[in-house]
Amino acid sequence: MKAALVKLKNNPNIHNVAYSIIGLGLAYGALYTFYFSAAKTIPTSYNDYFFEGLLITNFLKLFCSFGFDKFGLKSIGSIYGDIPSNFLNLMRKLLVVPFLFCSGTIVILYVCFTLFGDLPLFSVLLKYKYFILLGPLLAFNNIIAHYLRAFHERIMAFMLQLGIIYSILTAVILYRYFYGEEISLVATYSVAIVISIIVGLTILAKHIVKNKDQCGSHTEQFVFDRELFFLSGTTALTFFYSGMDVFIIKWLMPDLHTAPYIMANRIAFISYIGLMSTNNMLAPMVAKHYKASALDVLGRVYIQNSKIAGFLSMMIIIGLLIILYPIVSFLGSDYNSLLILIPIFLLARYIDSAVGGVNISLQMMDRARQTFYIQLFVLLSSLPLYYYLISNYNTLGAAIANSVSLFAWNIISFLYLKKIIGTQMRITYLYKYLAVIICSYIIVRAVTGIL
Repeated sequence: MKAALVKLKNNPNIHNVAYSIIGLGLAYGALYTFYFSAAKTIPTSYNDYFFEGLLITNFLKLFCSFGFDKFGLKSIGSIYGDIPSNFLNLMRKLLVVPFLFCSGTIVILYVCFTLFGDLPLFSVLLKYKYFILLGPLLAFNNIIAHYLRAFHERIMAFMLQLGIIYSILTAVILYRYFYGEEISLVATYSVAIVISIIVGLTILAKHIVKNKDQCGSHTEQFVFDRELFFLSGTTALTFFYSGMDVFIIKWLMPDLHTAPYIMANRIAFISYIGLMSTNNMLAPMVAKHYKASALDVLGRVYIQNSKIAGFLSMMIIIGLLIILYPIVSFLGSDYNSLLILIPIFLLARYIDSAVGGVNISLQMMDRARQTFYIQLFVLLSSLPLYYYLISNYNTLGAAIANSVSLFAWNIISFLYLKKIIGTQMRITYLYKYLAVIICSYIIVRAVTGIL
């Protein structure tokens, strides 16, 4: 452990990661405060509806971003520090086109609900109508956050995606609970998204004004081509790995409460802080090194970031295992299944973190099409596994199927990335950290058993 800490301290990227962790801490602090507040103060039946609605909104956020988020992150990251003379035109293009697309999607969805609301498909979704209409709006907010990330606004990027929105939701939930006021959470959610967009655009404008005076004599072109389709598809498939299990559960067992399962997934998601903090700075660096054909440097940077992500994930998981029983005790008997579900989720998410930001790296290296095919192959291959395990083992089966598919996706993607870079990319640290996690879990179970 001491040697690992020394290596972590000497890692040249650790200071940048520290800023990302601060942003993540603030953003995810707001997110989990919301989830715990909702679980404690709102009936489980309403949480089923609201949590499912948030999943639908987040899916549409990813789909309606249509790859503009990753495309803008890659494009801005590749010119950061070397601003072209047509910078203002490029930024105008990166903002206007996504805005028109998201606005048009909202209009189309509203018209569909108005004209075809009685059809079977729309009648099923009518319950989540307002969550669906908020999806494109949240997508535009997500696009702005990715642009800020490319300008190295690491803290504000996370606050824009999560912190502002869930802080407002939490404040309203607590106000409802203590004062007995009936304030619509869906309306609050929509207002919070609009506020987040306004804040994001204000900060982005500041960076545009700052950089327009540093333009060089060269020009660049950002071309919206087939890559956008594959970036969008990759992003949408990412949601299915984290959300389709809930909808399969509802399809096979409509009377089963999904709130505990979603809560377990959300809590395990905390272990991604290490990966997300490194991805926050890795994406623009990969875009820049790949553009310069510096694959050796790219490989070293990737492994350095992966080690940090794996180490931080290990430390967070150990902390979560230690406080797991108090968390379940706080939430109440409706959430006892978390004792089994969370460790399963944590194992898969540790592997994901320790392997590193493989998928964002491939997207920054113009490999969105190959990434999409890998994800689609693993997704389709895992559907029979989902069906069998959920049918026989309920939410436990869903957690296992989700973890297995996530593991397969990341390992295949990493092998493909290793083939492209062509350098020695060893991840032996993964096994060492995993051994520490398993030993910690055994100790925690033994201690809780004694107590």
